[in-house]
Amino acid sequence: MLSRTLLLFGALVAFASPLSPPAHAESPTPDAILRLDDRLSHAHTVRITTLFSVMVVSDVRVGIEGLGYNNILSSTGKEPLTAAGTVPWDAIVRVDVRGNRALRTAVISGLAVVVLAASAVASQAGQDVGGPGGGVIIYALPPVVLLGAGVGALIHGWSPVYRNRHLAARAR
Repeated sequence: MLSRTLLLFGALVAFASPLSPPAHAESPTPDAILRLDDRLSHAHTVRITTLFSVMVVSDVRVGIEGLGYNNILSSTGKEPLTAAGTVPWDAIVRVDVRGNRALRTAVISGLAVVVLAASAVASQAGQDVGGPGGGVIIYALPPVVLLGAGVGALIHGWSPVYRNRHLAARAR
């Protein structure tokens, strides 16, 4: 961890140095590099989209020159699958991390139960309003929210963490 911090600090000093070559317009700011490094340090797999391929890589390192990786897990390009390397910032269109949808699915399922219970209570408007409709909300909501979170944890998807707007517009 210390070597990673020193590497990032050295890269930021080199980036801010007046002797360093001017950065490309597509390069992120030093603050964005630090935020991206924090986000990618916990990711097991990262998807990097370039103008020519989409790669799923592991062990990603964020640096001033681009994204370094140790292993390519899959690729739509012609890169050797076991090669380690670096993708320069001016070639990166988008970076995504893999995550699950537990919170989102729990909220949606909880809202669905509330809506269904509220409609059941509303349909009993002519009957006793304090009937079983109110109890449905109280007793059914926690198990359904937990079930929704469990199902959502099984659903994986890619969440964007970096987008190069200049290259994304050029890729269209």
